[in-house]
Amino acid sequence: MSVATWPAASWHHTLLWLEKRRPGMVINPFFTMNAVLRLRGPLRPAALATAVDTLVARHDLLRTRLRFTDAGPVQEVAAPMTGLLETTDDDEVRATHGWLHPPVSAEAESPLRVRLAHIGSHEHLLSVHLHHLMADPVTLWRTVGGLADLYTAEVDHGQSPPPPSAQYPEYTEMEGAFGDAGRAEALQWWGATLADAQLASVRLDEQGEPFAFRAELLNPARVAAVERLARRHRSPFLAVLLAGFVGAFAPYLGAGDTVLCNTWFNCRDRPRWQRMLGPCLTRTYLPLPRPVDGLDGDHLRMVRDRVIGARRHARQPLTTLIDSFPAVAAAVELAPFVEHIPQNWPAGLRFGAAEATVVDSAGPGDVGTPADFCLWTRSTLSGEVRVNVCGCGIGWTAGRAAALPGAFARQLELIASD
Repeated sequence: MSVATWPAASWHHTLLWLEKRRPGMVINPFFTMNAVLRLRGPLRPAALATAVDTLVARHDLLRTRLRFTDAGPVQEVAAPMTGLLETTDDDEVRATHGWLHPPVSAEAESPLRVRLAHIGSHEHLLSVHLHHLMADPVTLWRTVGGLADLYTAEVDHGQSPPPPSAQYPEYTEMEGAFGDAGRAEALQWWGATLADAQLASVRLDEQGEPFAFRAELLNPARVAAVERLARRHRSPFLAVLLAGFVGAFAPYLGAGDTVLCNTWFNCRDRPRWQRMLGPCLTRTYLPLPRPVDGLDGDHLRMVRDRVIGARRHARQPLTTLIDSFPAVAAAVELAPFVEHIPQNWPAGLRFGAAEATVVDSAGPGDVGTPADFCLWTRSTLSGEVRVNVCGCGIGWTAGRAAALPGAFARQLELIASD
């Protein structure tokens, strides 16, 4: 039986808008956040099951699903539930190709799935999966850490960890109020930014099949160089990446002085949201200046200012920008999506006497519905940055996409010598 309903978050509305554009992209059981840990040491499965149930009872988010009404989507919070820990054996683990990407139904009362496999003497695999409708990367790792803390308190008869700093419905209400209060200022910024802009889009003189691939973008030495550039120009790391990509895009763009990209921003901008479970992300467009002769310090600083301005006004729904600015509406179909996720795998996790090591992690699995053009960059444990690239093959073809990592590196060399 449900105990409460709350308005859907901006995150939910954005994902549902994406789902309408590309059915099956979001409302599918593999649109998930996933982590696999190896536990070495004695483990009590019954105590772990109790810890999972306690974790779900403590966090409304882990009992929340979207329900669709005539007035629109709402968050429906269910009463506490038990028995969510799934156990398997080593033969099943080896035989199951979906250990990292098992299905998690978007319609389930809990967006959480936790599985445990015994694979040797005092050795287990533990996997944690959350539907992306209800989770961001911070939520995934807070869930893993919270489960470790609750299990340790259970087996050691110690003090329970402190209660959640906030519940996700509280954030949802605050987010709506902040968005309403800042709408006039945000639209004014957007209007001034786009007043004389000529948006450049990818040329459509090439088309091909959908594609997806992974590649190294920055080795550790280049990562250090990007970090130095960011500090020197007082820029976010993301701004340097975006400036480099816009320069790399340039040969494939039509006329125009501004490139419309889009990305996610983390909105955990209050202390109480830091430890809360729930997707505190907002997606927005970025009208980025196109470089004239390649990346230099002046261009990087212009990109930085646009990124900072867009972040400041990011709580406006995408549909507000599309409805308010015809230039944006005309460009969204082919606007590249660029995202950067820093390395945030937790270290030093313990489940009681068992030491936990993260051995794998991933976002949504491929379900055969490529977006228009996306570049997901990830920092790795080895210190490099890798990029996942996918596209539907319209304008941004596999050949053009394959040339981007090398072109990106050349853009960085330009600014390094500036």
